[in-house]
Amino acid sequence: MEAALASLLSQGWHVDSKWVEENVAAAADRNSVAALRKILLDSDMHHFGSKSLPETVNSGNVAQLQGPLVLQVVKARNMSAPAENQDSGGAPRMLRIQLTDGHTKCFALELAPAPELSLKTPPGTKILFSGKTVPMKHGYIVLPTAMTVLGGVVEELVDKWTVQEDIKKHKRTVASAEEGGPPPFLSYEEASSAKPKPKTAGNGAQETAAPAGAAGKGGKRSEKEPRSAPAQNSNNSSSAQQAATAAAAAAVAAAPQPQQGFRRPPPPGLGIAAATPAAP
Repeated sequence: MEAALASLLSQGWHVDSKWVEENVAAAADRNSVAALRKILLDSDMHHFGSKSLPETVNSGNVAQLQGPLVLQVVKARNMSAPAENQDSGGAPRMLRIQLTDGHTKCFALELAPAPELSLKTPPGTKILFSGKTVPMKHGYIVLPTAMTVLGGVVEELVDKWTVQEDIKKHKRTVASAEEGGPPPFLSYEEASSAKPKPKTAGNGAQETAAPAGAAGKGGKRSEKEPRSAPAQNSNNSSSAQQAATAAAAAAVAAAPQPQQGFRRPPPPGLGIAAATPAAP
C-alpha cells in the first residue's frame, strides 16, 4: 500500500493513509494504483485528503504552489455575470473556481478561456495541475495553466448541488389578487381606461345617484323623514320681518301730524336763535 500511495503522491494525490486502511477493504485495491485512483476520484477529498496547500495561500503573498497537485472543485462562478443570471453573455466569461485540498480552500481565476471548465462543472470534480510549479497572482491560481480535469462523481456533493441549481432556476410565483395576493400593476393609461363608466338608463340618459332626503317610490316623501331645519328657520325669519314692518307702519299712522303754518321751535342747545316777528 505504501508503494501505491507513494506513486499517487508523485502524481499529485495527497492521501491520508489511515483513510485508505479504513475505507478500502480489498488488499488488491490498496496495492493497485489504478484501483485507488478510481476510488479517490469518486470520494470527497474532505475525507481522504492530506494537507497540501499552505495556510497563507489566500494572502496574496504566495507566488506559486508546488506541483503536481490534485485539488477538488468546491464551486464555480462567472464573475462577469450577475449572480441571478450566471449564463449571461453580456461580457466575456471569467470563471472563479473555488478549490480545496480537503483542509484549506483556494481560488483559481480564468484570465483566458479555459474550455475544460464551465459553470456545469459539479463539485467533487478533481483537477490535476501537472506543472512542477503552479503560478499564482494576487492570491489566485492563474488560468489557463498546465492542468487536466480528471473528473469524478461524489454523489453526496452532486445531489446537493443539483438541488441548489434547481432552486435557482425555479421562478418565484406570486398569488393572484383573487387568491389574496397584490393587485396587478397597471400604468396610468391602463388605470384610467379601467375606471367604471356611469350607468345609463334605457332611454340613454345617465342615471344619477339620488341625493339624501330625496323622495322614495312614487315621488312621495316618507312620513318619518323630518323636514330640513334650514327651511324652517328661513320661514320663521320671513314672518318676523313682515310683522316688524307692519308694526312700524301702524306707529307712523298713529303719530300726530303738525298743524299747518306752525313752525316747531328747534330743540334747545343747538345754538339757533328763535325767530322773532319783525317791527312794524
